[in-house]
Amino acid sequence: MKKISIIILLLLIVPNLSSQELKKEWREYDRLARKDRPRDQIEKLHEIRALAIDRRLPNDLLLTCRQEKMASVKLDWKSADSLDVTLLDVVESYGEPLLTYLWLDKDFDYALTHREELSTRYNPNMQDRSIPFMQTKDEDDIIDDFEWILWDRLTRIKSLTSDSLEYRLLAEHVGNRYPARPYLSYLGADRAKDRLSAMQTFFKQYSGNPIRFLFEKEILEERLSQLQNDRNASEADFRTLYYDAVAFENAIKKEKNISQRKNLSVDWSVIRTLEKSDLSISFQNGSIILIGRNF
Repeated sequence: MKKISIIILLLLIVPNLSSQELKKEWREYDRLARKDRPRDQIEKLHEIRALAIDRRLPNDLLLTCRQEKMASVKLDWKSADSLDVTLLDVVESYGEPLLTYLWLDKDFDYALTHREELSTRYNPNMQDRSIPFMQTKDEDDIIDDFEWILWDRLTRIKSLTSDSLEYRLLAEHVGNRYPARPYLSYLGADRAKDRLSAMQTFFKQYSGNPIRFLFEKEILEERLSQLQNDRNASEADFRTLYYDAVAFENAIKKEKNISQRKNLSVDWSVIRTLEKSDLSISFQNGSIILIGRNF
């Protein structure tokens, strides 16, 4: 019982799940959870749920349903299936398909079935903002709930490439909108088989645009990786890359149209690697080969 109570407590303190508006009510629920009183917990959750529905607080509503499911299992684990049906009805009655999608653990089939409705809704307060657009704020770039679902899946699931259904749907959804379209191109290039070639193609396509820096950074890092794995790479090759990396940094500092520079941090791997002293030792045909840099 104590272990379950601890899990419930941890869920409650996760940031951004519940609103400040119901902070007092959640503190009261937390007190009941600490005492491991599931019946009282459920009663309190129903009170919070009523307030969440009345005040249109979807995150609180979702959290009450999740907490009720956990508390009810402690009373009667056999009721889990019937409770799932009841709670799904509660979530669906709120009238926002994105909330139902989240309750269903981000079921993509549900999103596809409700694509048309999701495309007419916009609920940034329910959207996790982990999509790293380079130039503008995420909430300015995502125009509806269905688009957020596609960005979210492409960001989280690294195996999704430009051949995936999500990528094709998002390409159709954003059209040529900037910066959504070039950033989508970046995601596709990042997961391409020939990553360097794909990055170079899009870098040329967006050469007159600040988003080119996103591609250029990846190109420089890929060049470094290839040189490090090439035994025939010369000092001149590394020196050329170093000068290109420094020029890249200087260009970013001068660019005024980048509002999210954190994604292009100046403290990155190419320059750090090329500036440090390095000595590698290998054995070949009975000989010891020493390769030094910056000594």
